[in-house]
Amino acid sequence: PPGRWRALRQRATTRRATAYWQMTIRGIAAHRVESVPKGAQVTKPQVLFLCVHNSARSLLAEALLRQVAGDHIDVHSAGSKPTRPHPFALQVLQDQGIDVSGLRSKSVGDFIGQHMDYVITLCAEEVCPVFPGAVTRLHWPLPDPAAADGDAEEQLAAFRETAAELKGRLGEFLTNEFGIRDSG
Repeated sequence: PPGRWRALRQRATTRRATAYWQMTIRGIAAHRVESVPKGAQVTKPQVLFLCVHNSARSLLAEALLRQVAGDHIDVHSAGSKPTRPHPFALQVLQDQGIDVSGLRSKSVGDFIGQHMDYVITLCAEEVCPVFPGAVTRLHWPLPDPAAADGDAEEQLAAFRETAAELKGRLGEFLTNEFGIRDSG
């Protein structure tokens, strides 16, 4: 990964573009895009979360990462057999003040041919979708909260536990890969 970001920095055409890239990667939101010199190419890292149904784990990860780093990272999620967002996943996100109006389940096929810097699979018991190409792959095996037994409150608790686990892993991911510390 450090080599990947070194290569991206080398693409910057001027010192100011390089300074912009370094500030962006550190999560300094105060620096404005308008200060990038005309013609300089600065792209945000692309992250894709994958699971089977794209209804719980991957949607939670997408929304949580977008909340803390969406200005600096393009975040996506998909599944091999997409269904629809699970109501408890949406409730957990809304309880954290996250707008869920744009969330929908998507197919991994929708992203084939698109460049991704990171593909993070979240399957535990099931076979995760495969995303072809030269990407950095991470695997965070998490049980599917939609498969949790119990009454509605116990099932909702499983979604809350999954979201809490994802927040911890996302914080480590931002720190280790980008030097960004989540303040929330």
